Amino acid sequence: SNAITPVFLLPLAGLVISGATSIPWLAGSVLRHQDISYGTYVYHAPVINLMVGFGFVGSAFSAATAIGASLVLATSSWFLIEKPFLRRKHAALRPLTGR
Repeated sequence: SNAITPVFLLPLAGLVISGATSIPWLAGSVLRHQDISYGTYVYHAPVINLMVGFGFVGSAFSAATAIGASLVLATSSWFLIEKPFLRRKHAALRPLTGR
């Protein structure tokens, strides 16, 4: 189910924040400076909705498939769309100030 109670949410949030602040180098070494976070955010919902629509739910295999498909789409998006467009960007829309 999608229902998550505070009993599970708070420890999970604490674990994520603890990991992000304790070992910040891990993301750089695992992803090698490839930022697939936006693609994962964008593609996970359509993947899950498609799987639910086809009745492919309720097992560890379907969960692993959803995660895998989302990561494949996010990685493809990074290399085929996001990274090429970021290479073409030469100036920031809002330059940083010295504040």
